[in-house]
Amino acid sequence: GAIGLDHVTMQNCTYGTYVTGTGAVTAVDCLFSTNTYGMRQSGGSLALGSTTFSANTTDGVRCEGVAPVITDASVAFDGNDTGLRIEDVADLMLDSAMTFTGHEVVGLHLIDCENATIDNQTFTGNQGTHGAILVDDGGEFELGSGNTIGGAGLENTHPLAIGAGAYASATSTIPSTGNLDASIRVA
Repeated sequence: GAIGLDHVTMQNCTYGTYVTGTGAVTAVDCLFSTNTYGMRQSGGSLALGSTTFSANTTDGVRCEGVAPVITDASVAFDGNDTGLRIEDVADLMLDSAMTFTGHEVVGLHLIDCENATIDNQTFTGNQGTHGAILVDDGGEFELGSGNTIGGAGLENTHPLAIGAGAYASATSTIPSTGNLDASIRVA
């Protein structure tokens, strides 16, 4: 079945939504705030538009085997432990603009996402352990030149953290200024 969420606020829940199986979920003009997980999805499809994930204590969104489709430039992750966590999606293309601000652990966390591309994203004020982006496993990934990572007064702890089995492509754009520590963190 399909679930359409339009102008919905989910607060103070373990899961704002938790979908397994083959369901299609669409969230437009929604707020997921102060939950353990804003959204968690381990099957089916997920489309997000004009939706904010704020102050969730584990993940704003966790996708397991699901690549989220971003339908507009108004998807925001703000002050979660981890903003967006995606696992096990080969050839992941995150090139529709989203913002990641003020996370306690990391803005974006990719795990086992072979050949991922991250472009046109904005990462500011992510001063947790891993900073803006953490990539674990998955081999080579690409950071495009359209990303904004840090800046004066908007610094992340690190622009990029990598775990074992992950490495940025030679053509990746990694900022050397505008973050508290401009080096790549090895996680």
